[in-house]
Amino acid sequence: LIDNTDDHHKNHAFYFDGVNVRLTPAFDVLPIGTGLKYQQMGVGDAGHESTLDNAVSRVREFGIEADRAMELMAQVSAAVDGWRMHFEQSGVHQVDIEYLARFIDSNEMVVQRKRAMGGDIKAPAVERARKKAQRP
Repeated sequence: LIDNTDDHHKNHAFYFDGVNVRLTPAFDVLPIGTGLKYQQMGVGDAGHESTLDNAVSRVREFGIEADRAMELMAQVSAAVDGWRMHFEQSGVHQVDIEYLARFIDSNEMVVQRKRAMGGDIKAPAVERARKKAQRP
C-alpha cells in the first residue's frame, strides 16, 4: 500500500502462547519508492506479486477467514489513506510529505487502497473461502 519492497523476514515476527502461533503486525515498513511490483517474500498464489489480490489469496494459511481479511485490508487501507493528514499534524515538513506522496499516493497505490476500502478485492482464494463458509 506504500510501495515497500523491503519486506524480508526481519520485518515480521510471531506471537507464540505455548499452543498457537500468530503473526505480529509488520514493522520497519517505509516507502522505498522503487515502483516495482514485487515483494521480497512470496505470500500468495502469485508468489512475489505485489497486489492485494495476491496478499489475500492464501489467507486461510495464516489463520484468517476471508471476510476478516477483507475487514483488515479495509482498515489498513483507510489508515494509509489518511497518512498525509497524520504527517502534517505530526509536524513533518511539507517538502518531505511531497516527496513521500510520489510513492504512497502513486496511482497504483491509491487504486489498491480504494479497492480494499470498498471491498473490491476478488482474489479467487478469497471467493472460494467465502463460498465454502456459506455452505450448509
